[in-house]
Amino acid sequence: MFKFEFLQKLSKSSFLSLGQPVATRVLLAFCLLLLLVFADTAIPLINNIIQLKIDLLGLFLEPLLQSMFDIPLRQAQVLASWIYLLIGVFIVWYVFKKVYQTLFDVFYKLRQNWLEKNRIQKIRFSLLILLLLVALAKIILLFV
Repeated sequence: MFKFEFLQKLSKSSFLSLGQPVATRVLLAFCLLLLLVFADTAIPLINNIIQLKIDLLGLFLEPLLQSMFDIPLRQAQVLASWIYLLIGVFIVWYVFKKVYQTLFDVFYKLRQNWLEKNRIQKIRFSLLILLLLVALAKIILLFV
């Protein structure tokens, strides 16, 4: 009994628990960083994973549609493709909703931080951005 209580407390207090917003944001940031750095290998991998899931779903869905509605294989494939499209639309809607909410939160916090700064800090930050842009322009002019 003691072991199970300890495991329950450990799972609730763990930093890597996916139920906590900090851990999910760190995991999301890490995944996005990997996607940006290794995009040439990550995008085909994601494509293969999605294709494998569609094939596995089709392995069970098409015979199920055939037996339930007594239709030929071709019609079951057409119905399955519409079901895939519907699932894809819901997944894309959910992902874009989460991305929009995350970006909204980030920009809102940035704006709040900007409004809390005094005038000298704002001028210093603006000059730093200007300096970085000038340095970037000079580097670009080196390669032209």
